[in-house]
Amino acid sequence: MKITRVQIRSFRNIKESSYIPNDELNGFWGENGQGKTNYLEALYASFRLKSFRPYCSKSDWFPSNDEQIENSKIQIDLIDSRGLEIQLLLISDEQKRWKLFYNGKKASIARIRELIPIIVFSPDDHSLIRGGPEGRREFIDELFTDVAPGYGEVLSRYQRTIKQRNELLKRLRREEIYESDELINWTRVCAREGAELCRLREELWPEFKQSFLKISHEILGERLKDIHISFHNDVFEKMGAHNESMIFSALMDEKMKDIATGWTHRGPHRDDFLISIAEDSLAKTHASQSQARLLALALKWTHAEFLRRQRDEPGIFLIDDLSSELDAVHRDQLFSRIIKHSGQLFLSGTEHSLVDLKDFSDYTYWEVQKGRIQQLKHGKYSRISTTQRCL
Repeated sequence: MKITRVQIRSFRNIKESSYIPNDELNGFWGENGQGKTNYLEALYASFRLKSFRPYCSKSDWFPSNDEQIENSKIQIDLIDSRGLEIQLLLISDEQKRWKLFYNGKKASIARIRELIPIIVFSPDDHSLIRGGPEGRREFIDELFTDVAPGYGEVLSRYQRTIKQRNELLKRLRREEIYESDELINWTRVCAREGAELCRLREELWPEFKQSFLKISHEILGERLKDIHISFHNDVFEKMGAHNESMIFSALMDEKMKDIATGWTHRGPHRDDFLISIAEDSLAKTHASQSQARLLALALKWTHAEFLRRQRDEPGIFLIDDLSSELDAVHRDQLFSRIIKHSGQLFLSGTEHSLVDLKDFSDYTYWEVQKGRIQQLKHGKYSRISTTQRCL
C-alpha cells in the first residue's frame, strides 16, 4: 500500500497543503512548534479517526481560528499492490463532527484497518512501558485486531456490553436499587463475550511473546539479556481458564462496588501485560529512559513483524520527532528493517542530516514553517555510487 497524494485543509495550523509523497522516504523538517507532527497526525487521523498523540481528542484537530472549521478536510489517495486506487476522505461538518469516507462511501475504522496497516513510532511510546495499563491494552488490542480476523468484532461486542452494563449500573445507583434481574442478564452477556475475548487473546499471546522476546534481544543486545513478558488476566490466575462462569462470578462478586461507582471493576477490559528486565524487576519502575524507549520500540516492531507475516501489504511507517526517539545505531537498525519490509516511510524531525540517505534509493524532504511546507529536496541515491544527485 502506497500513499500517492495528500491534500489537507484547516487541520491544526495547516491552512491549505497538497503534496505528492515519495514511495520510500518522506521527511518533514523544521524548528519545534512549526507543525511537523501535524502532517504525520493528519495521515494517522485519516486511517484511524484518532490521534497518536496522548490525551488529544478530535476537537484538537480544528484550527485555533474557528472561521474555517466547517471546511476542515484531509484527502488521502492510495494505490495497493494490485494497482487498485483507494481514496480516503476525512471531513468535518458544522457540528464539529468528523466523518470518514472510503471511495465515496461512509467507512468504518474496522474496514480501514483491514485494508491499511500503519505503525507509528513517537516520543510518547515509552508510556507503553512506564504508563498505566490502558495504553498497553490498547496496543495489544490494536495488534490483534490487525492480524487476527474476527478479533475486532469480538472486542467491539464485549466493549458494547460493558458500556450497556455501566449505563445500567449508573441508573441503579441513582435509583438506589441493589438487586436487579436486568443486571444479572447483562452480566451473563458480558461473561459470554468476555470468555470469547479471553480465548482469542490466549491463542494469539504465545506468538506475540516469542516475537517480542526475539526482537527485544536483537534491539537491546548486551544492554539487557534477561527480558521477560507476561500476560495478566484480570479474572484468571493463569491462561487456559477462559471460563464464562468464572467471569460471571467475578463480576457478580463486585456488584455492590460496581453499583456504588457506576462502572464495572472486573473483566477482560482490565487485563494487562508486564515487562521485566530482570527477575522481579519491572521495566515500568526499573528501566532507564533509554531502555524504556527501546523496549517500546521492540513492542512496535513486533507489531510490524506480525503484519509482515499475516498480510500481503507492507505497512506505512510514521516516525515522529526522530531526533529524540532513537540514537544513531538504532535509527540505522530501524531504517534497515523498514527497507527490508518495503514500507513507505514518513518522518518528522529538526535535522535531516540524522538520516543516512545511502539507506534509501529515493527520498523527498519538505521544510515546515508555521504549518506551510516547501520542498527542500527530492532526489535519488545510488547505493552503488557514492555521489548523490538532487533533481
